[in-house]
Amino acid sequence: MSVGVIGGGFGYGIAAAVARGGHQVSLCTRRSFEALPGGISVSGSLEEVLRHDLIYVAVPSPSLPSLLDELVHLVDGRHRLVHVSRGLVGVELKTVCQVLVQRTSARRVGVLAGPLSDAVLREGSPGGAVVASDYPEVIRCVRETLGGPRLRIYGSADRQGVEVGAAMTGILLFALGFGAGMGFGPSTLGMLAARGMAEIVRVTRELGGRAETLTGLAGFGDLMSAVAGDRRPEYALGEAVAKGISPGEAQANLNAHVEGAKIIDDLCEFANSRRLDLPLVVALGGVLRGEISGEQAVDRLMSREVGGEGL
Repeated sequence: MSVGVIGGGFGYGIAAAVARGGHQVSLCTRRSFEALPGGISVSGSLEEVLRHDLIYVAVPSPSLPSLLDELVHLVDGRHRLVHVSRGLVGVELKTVCQVLVQRTSARRVGVLAGPLSDAVLREGSPGGAVVASDYPEVIRCVRETLGGPRLRIYGSADRQGVEVGAAMTGILLFALGFGAGMGFGPSTLGMLAARGMAEIVRVTRELGGRAETLTGLAGFGDLMSAVAGDRRPEYALGEAVAKGISPGEAQANLNAHVEGAKIIDDLCEFANSRRLDLPLVVALGGVLRGEISGEQAVDRLMSREVGGEGL
């Protein structure tokens, strides 16, 4: 099967894994590489890449609007689009799949999520991911092109739950990094993770996803991967902000797109409009906007009335 990939960062890892399976890959990127695995051709032309029917869209959500301005004239109903973004769009918290369907003629869309890393994709280390779509053929195509003896691709019909869970897990990773930067020990971080997951469940349900999806690779699996040490930028950003570095400077130092941090303000507005109780998200928003200090955020959270452990 021939495959197109848009994006040269994480997209290069996807292209390498697809090529390892014996498929031909066209990679659209402006980056240059000293050497490429066999089976990968690089082009700066979207038209060239979109000659293929299966397209992996590996760009962060902030880059999506400008990409869609080009895709809208090139994508049609034959294309299957699978994105890897961990973002949500706007104060309505639209998923990237929703935006792809609204802005292009593609209908067969999906999302690839979970604890994937460059080591898994580029080197063939054992790993797994989940692909979610309303269309079983999209799940099948991803399995055929990306899966292999050392990469397990699970399927899910809960596209909404996988997308929202992946995005919200990024926010929880920021919170855990922040807690680690504040010097909290394992017990405190364990409590933070549990109560943060309760907030993820509330948002996922509100947006039409299933809570049980969060126990899989796009939620729990992704969270464990970061806590175990894969140095996700969300976690590193949280640590830096807790140590007094401004969010802008910290992101510049990381040289990475931190999608979880970018949607916290939209999430706070969404929670207010829906009357959702998201105290951890609201506290993090206050810290990122410079309205409260880390210590004040902790004091606010710890002084809340204690209730039952419902989700």
